Amino acid sequence: MKINNFQQIVDHSRIRILLTTDPKKTRQLEYRYTDTMETVVVPNIWYNQTNDMQANFLLFQAEQAIAKANVWSKSPPANTSSTTIAETIAGYTKQANRLKQNAQSLQMGCSLSFYRC
Repeated sequence: MKINNFQQIVDHSRIRILLTTDPKKTRQLEYRYTDTMETVVVPNIWYNQTNDMQANFLLFQAEQAIAKANVWSKSPPANTSSTTIAETIAGYTKQANRLKQNAQSLQMGCSLSFYRC
């Protein structure tokens, strides 16, 4: 089935509005360029998603890292040294903090590639 106005990548140099109502549940995203009112359909993959969509995913990953740290602190695997437990919890916590910082950078409009302004 051919999709009208399909493109592999959205034109990031143009101002656009996301028309897709629930991007989490679709394989494709529909955008409208504000300069020409043209609509395009692109695959729902990271380089076509909005910064907010990517930031929300990073926050979800941060929550998962925190949950793993909590599991390790409450019920570490049997026969695991206290040093390994502490290092693992610290690693998950560091990962969560880094993901939160990257999400904040995306929400501020920073580059998709570097997450820094």
